[in-house]
Amino acid sequence: MDGSNRIQHPYRSLSMVAGTHAFTHMYYALIPLIYPFIVVEFGIGYAAIGLMELVSRFVGGLLQGPAGLLGRIIPRNILLGLNNILLALSMGFLGISPTYAAFFAANVLGRLAQTPQHPIGTSLISEWFGKKMRGITFAINYSGANAGGLIVPMIAAGLFTLIGWRGTIAVFAIPGLVFGGLTILMLTTAGKAVATEDGKSKLSGDLRKVLKDRNLLLTLIASSLSAGGRGLAVMHIFIPLYLSDTKQDGLGMDTVTVSILFTILLIGSVIGPLILGRVSDRYGRTRTISLILLMSGVFPILLILSGGNLSLIIPILLAIGFSSYTYSSLYQTMVADVAEPNIRDMAFSLYFFLSFGIGAIWTFLLALIADLYGFQPLFIISALAPLSALPFTLAVKERAES
Repeated sequence: MDGSNRIQHPYRSLSMVAGTHAFTHMYYALIPLIYPFIVVEFGIGYAAIGLMELVSRFVGGLLQGPAGLLGRIIPRNILLGLNNILLALSMGFLGISPTYAAFFAANVLGRLAQTPQHPIGTSLISEWFGKKMRGITFAINYSGANAGGLIVPMIAAGLFTLIGWRGTIAVFAIPGLVFGGLTILMLTTAGKAVATEDGKSKLSGDLRKVLKDRNLLLTLIASSLSAGGRGLAVMHIFIPLYLSDTKQDGLGMDTVTVSILFTILLIGSVIGPLILGRVSDRYGRTRTISLILLMSGVFPILLILSGGNLSLIIPILLAIGFSSYTYSSLYQTMVADVAEPNIRDMAFSLYFFLSFGIGAIWTFLLALIADLYGFQPLFIISALAPLSALPFTLAVKERAES
């Protein structure tokens, strides 16, 4: 593993990081399926959903930096394990929320609990694997997480009927307690991060180095622009709402059909990173991401042109999952490639701060558009967003790992 921080069992450690990541994606997959219920039960509109996503994602994004840098002080297996345990507890609060305000607060707590997952997990994988293996190992982490979400819709559809949405949340909280405890006890390869060459945490100096790096800046700009069409930030939330919507220009499908179609979307999100991660290892990040951005600019338009025809919607959703859920993983891999090892944790902290913060703003603006104008303009804008990132992505010069 050239350029890596060698450990004895890297793939076992990778599977544990992916396991904790999978639980956060189980949460991501469950919440959009609950939104249609709370829209009715709490009497709210899509803008209220967008506001909740804005605040929870922005607050979570704001703390990505400090959470990532905590790995210089606290063993990272403890941070990853607590991430799952605290998220499970916040899900318990979601299930007993009597009002929109209480649900809002519990959702914010859930986002806060997740803050160590992405900067800590990606930094560890960067240390364990060299550049030649990063595309596929980041893809395993990302696809493994999406696989966690993949099992949710059909199980949730059955549980909604048997025990309602509140009981369903409680059932899905249980794996978080298990994953979290096992990670704390067993992920012994994840100690504290190294700060800089002299062992001191020079945060401001590291931040200046990140901001002066042209390739890192271009990657951060491209990722921020493309967030308007990203899988987890946009498609994950608005596709289930579009499929079930009866208030605007949605398709008005029933819960079971929506769950099946959402599962198809998530199947694409598992397959895409695995295939394209390996492709990027062989042919380069820039070319692979550029291809995915082009695909992501086409399929949302085809979705609104499908007119509710299931024979068209199914392959389109598979393609959206394949493309829109993949470029985030590859941008993370690009950050790992272009950042110097001693500032990599700072680079990831800034990346995820921007990714979540700007993604939150995108989500809120798109929710407002859905409320005011419907879903068709929403998906047009979400198709244009990744295309706007294309020039910045092409300008990144890939760096050979020493």
